Amino acid sequence: AITAEDALYAIALSSANDAAVVLAEAVSGSVEAFSERMNQEAKEIGAFNSNFVNPNGLPSQQHYTTAYDMALITRRALQQPDFLRYFGSGAYEMPATNLSAARSLVSKNQFIDGEQSCPGLLFSKTGWTSSAQGTLVTAAKRQGTTLIAVTLKSPLLTDKYFDTQKLFDYGFDSFYRVTVDDDFVLAQLREQGMN
Repeated sequence: AITAEDALYAIALSSANDAAVVLAEAVSGSVEAFSERMNQEAKEIGAFNSNFVNPNGLPSQQHYTTAYDMALITRRALQQPDFLRYFGSGAYEMPATNLSAARSLVSKNQFIDGEQSCPGLLFSKTGWTSSAQGTLVTAAKRQGTTLIAVTLKSPLLTDKYFDTQKLFDYGFDSFYRVTVDDDFVLAQLREQGMN
């Protein structure tokens, strides 16, 4: 038997579909019940264009999402206390079990392993199925700002990394935070006749 921690590392580092099913069954009793819970939580955060029928993203006609919804889900995931411990990790040594010797899990994600550069990287998770092709969800933090980039349907392995780098470069270079006090906002609204 493996622990929940082992299963989370297996999902994060090796995209272990079987570990996702085991956790779903442990949490909700069945894949169907867990999927229903995923759908309820997705709707609660505004991810209205997604429907999940399994915990691992394997293809199904009823299983779909959008880049926007994935960004919303990622934002929620980043708020979870241990999320980055698992999904921001590059490697994990899974202890031996009664059925298996110890195993080394190593991420093949090019941002995580350093093959591709991503300054401020918090986490990155790849995905691939024949219908979805290459997918990548990544979060990075620079100068106090966290951005999330989602790429879907990348036909070539490196496309998703290059597209993510371009999205981050644009986001971090083109926008900046400002602090606006209430008086300024009210004055602008009055000026535009919106109060």
